[in-house]
Amino acid sequence: MRLRPPSERGLRGLALFSLTAALAAALPAAAQTGTIRGTVSDASGGSAVSQATLTVEGAGLAALSDTDGSYELVSVPVGEQVIRVESFGFRPLRVEVTVLAGGVATADIVLTPSPFSLDGLVVTGRGGDRPAREVASSAARLVIDDVSDRPVSVSDFLQGAAVGIEVTGASGEAGQGRQIRLRGAGSMMLSSQPLIFIDGIRMMEGAFPAEVFDDPSANLLPTGANVSTSPIDLVSVGDIERIEVVRGAAASTLFGAGAANGVIQVFTRRGIAGPPRWTADISQGTGWVQPFGANGVDYLHVEHFLRDAWWGGGYEGGENSRECVTDDPRWEGANSSASGGCSWPGAQWYQRYRVGVDGGSSRFDYFVSGEYQNDQYALPQDALERYAVRANLGAVLTPRLESRLHASYTNFATSNTASGASWEGILLSTMRQERNYISSGDPRDIADLLVNQNDQWIDRFTGGLTTTFSQSPAASHRLTLGYDYSSQDLRSEHALPALQIRLATVRDWHRHLLTADYRGTVGWTRGSALRSTLSFGAQVVSDDLDWTVVSGSGFPDGVPANPPEAETADTVSTGAGRSTAGVFAQNVLGVRDRYFLTTGFRLDRHDSGHESFLRLDPTVGLSWVASDESFWPRSLGTLRVRASYGHSSTAPDPFLQAVRYRGDPPEGADFSGVLEPESMRELEFGLDASLFRGRLDLGVTRYSQVTSSAIVPVTIDPQAVPQRQELRNIGRLRNEGWEVELDAALYRGPRWGFDLGLGVGTNHSEVLDLGVADGFSEAGAHALVGYPVPSSVGRRVADPDAVSGSFGYVTDEDGNDRLPLGPQLPTHFVIPSLTARVPGGIVISARGEYRGGHVRFVSPVPVARSVRSPLCDPWYATPFNPEDPFAPAELRPETPDLWRERCTPEAADDYWFDADHFRLRAVNLTAPVAFAFPDAVSEALFTVTLGNAFVWFRDVPWWDVEIPDNEGANGDGVGTSERVPLPATLTFSVRLTF
Repeated sequence: MRLRPPSERGLRGLALFSLTAALAAALPAAAQTGTIRGTVSDASGGSAVSQATLTVEGAGLAALSDTDGSYELVSVPVGEQVIRVESFGFRPLRVEVTVLAGGVATADIVLTPSPFSLDGLVVTGRGGDRPAREVASSAARLVIDDVSDRPVSVSDFLQGAAVGIEVTGASGEAGQGRQIRLRGAGSMMLSSQPLIFIDGIRMMEGAFPAEVFDDPSANLLPTGANVSTSPIDLVSVGDIERIEVVRGAAASTLFGAGAANGVIQVFTRRGIAGPPRWTADISQGTGWVQPFGANGVDYLHVEHFLRDAWWGGGYEGGENSRECVTDDPRWEGANSSASGGCSWPGAQWYQRYRVGVDGGSSRFDYFVSGEYQNDQYALPQDALERYAVRANLGAVLTPRLESRLHASYTNFATSNTASGASWEGILLSTMRQERNYISSGDPRDIADLLVNQNDQWIDRFTGGLTTTFSQSPAASHRLTLGYDYSSQDLRSEHALPALQIRLATVRDWHRHLLTADYRGTVGWTRGSALRSTLSFGAQVVSDDLDWTVVSGSGFPDGVPANPPEAETADTVSTGAGRSTAGVFAQNVLGVRDRYFLTTGFRLDRHDSGHESFLRLDPTVGLSWVASDESFWPRSLGTLRVRASYGHSSTAPDPFLQAVRYRGDPPEGADFSGVLEPESMRELEFGLDASLFRGRLDLGVTRYSQVTSSAIVPVTIDPQAVPQRQELRNIGRLRNEGWEVELDAALYRGPRWGFDLGLGVGTNHSEVLDLGVADGFSEAGAHALVGYPVPSSVGRRVADPDAVSGSFGYVTDEDGNDRLPLGPQLPTHFVIPSLTARVPGGIVISARGEYRGGHVRFVSPVPVARSVRSPLCDPWYATPFNPEDPFAPAELRPETPDLWRERCTPEAADDYWFDADHFRLRAVNLTAPVAFAFPDAVSEALFTVTLGNAFVWFRDVPWWDVEIPDNEGANGDGVGTSERVPLPATLTFSVRLTF
């Protein structure tokens, strides 16, 4: 794998941001100011409260309390000032302090404990923090430092983190991203990926294009690695302070177009005033692929190509697998005998190194970090290398003006073995044995496919400037300018001597996402009973995408496969863009700090290609803190009841606009029509409670979403070849469910503690209307009126347990045997977690996830292509004969009807299974080890994490239903392909603080 130097554009941008912040920090302080000092402590025990946020209202000044609870606010304007103090787990407090010119005012602050769910800070827009008691919709706040398993990627952290967050699509390939879905699928044709913001800057959502051989004009045979990388996984987890997830459309007023699928907000770390504080993270790990075969073929013959674990031993293929190859130089040193381990030489190894520093003064703070990652994966050519740097710089320019600069750059490179449903893929060729495209199951013949190369290089730069002006204690203005740049360079080479084919493709792909976001806030109070906060603003988003593909075939032997120099070369360039401009206003009216009414609207103009639309999206929310009422018994704890209504619009991208007609458009087709945005309305009810003196936290949410003007493909001419279809806004669907989250402190003591977490969720969808269409199928996903989105449609054997020598299918009253079988996406979720704190500061925790209620087609070995399947081995009458590998397999007379259908090549259609499964996501142990570094570090934590070590399937006899199809992270999560399942991992990490 070849690496390029980091992008000069990204480095120039980072240097410019750093220089600007340094100049800002050098500005002189304003006159007539003073200092406020003091401590923040806990009223219940007097202990210090660290990381409390102290804000001087209307002055644009803020600070965080230190580990001993101390804080200092400098350059505070003279006169009467109000400090607002907020910290998770405590009730917010406002304190009045008199500041004299050049003087030091002392204010020791005591906070009263309060339930986590009611008075924590939840960011519901790029405007800033709001107490959770005011927010009428549900939002999940996930703090990285509260998780002890040290997740490797952001998607690892999100997986199973909260109900309503569904992360799927994992496999064992280098750089493979995952699909992220919040509250199911809200559309039949458009993406269900949520919007993503990092430090208030919109970043690319979805995933990069898959690594494939790309020749749009010639449609040549190879496909390639089929790996699609997620940009959110290129963010260093160690740089993140917290992630907040808005799961529905209720907050779309502040977030804008596309928020119907929810919003993920990533907040990176900031500097804390004081001397430089250094942190270092070192992580080393290994992984192993668990068996995914059946009946003595434990790895479906793929064990020949799996890397060895670092302790050696290889992968035993099973009693019915082929003997290990020992006489080929490509396996030299890997196996000592035919009965030894069967694996590619080398170690599956993951390593990552990170260093960061933060600090600052009262007028300037900084956080800078760098990370390096170098991994080897299960397949022989799979490797990954990543460099990442980040800088967050803040400066107080005047007592009323503050600026903050964010900049990050990532250089990411992968090399991948061809995989997925690719005819040159190692797994497909190995699983199909002699029925593959090279008509050989010998690993030495299949190994010829390893000459194919699939490499990608990704550059990402995200930068932004946020300036806040505090006009008065009751009014402020914030302007954020952001730029998110993504670049992918792909090179795919295929040399197939058996077919005398040599092919190459180079893809140059770029996406530019620019945002400008203004938000103003005006507040007023009437005594202590009435408070109102009005937010208003505007946002502009420009999203441009362009790429060039150069492909070629026919190269002289020994000449590098440079597509422009090929005997046959082809170049295709494509570009498109879309933009959105919107204005919004939202008001939060608080009465007696217990009744809150939120009203707002957003007006957006969507421009995509040559089409534009205006959409008005309103929102209304109510929140009532019932436990603050006089009738509420204080011994019961606290309770908040909430309800919200939100409306959001999602416009189709310009590429979908361009293919509104599929096939040749009908004569006289009107291209002046528009493909309008889809509209989603969501109604949500819920409650949050903290009972038994904070030992039990409970959250319950009921939501219902209805999408109208949904895009549906309508067949115009069924007889045409290819079939003619037109996309129209005529569909309607519903998506609803429950979300219940419970956190219980089973025991709390000075040295011991046990906490239990449990999340339970449901998600049920239904197609309400398809207009003139009865139903349609899109990439295997079926949409039928009255059934879930998407539905599984297939044939079921009528009497599966009968032994009749034949089989028949279940039919409806019209004799149709292809019937809806159930939803393809999970409808039930259970997320258990357990944390134990034992003497010595050691923490042991475990986290799992159950998904069920859906039906999936699972058949990685295609019997329909006359491939002998290990699942059918108990029913084959004759064993496999290597001297006659293409002989048809006969079945035993006692074969049940279900297996007779499954094992007959002319049928093999009833491979539908209940896809319920449970995965133990992580088990880990964290221990303080500062004693090992006396007088050298202030804190040291050692963590051991065992990931994905156990998987249970209710019905699926093999495989992993979370493996994605060829679209990977860009898919809809309803298909599967021939990939290495997600391996179990063992990771050791150390975090040092100096």
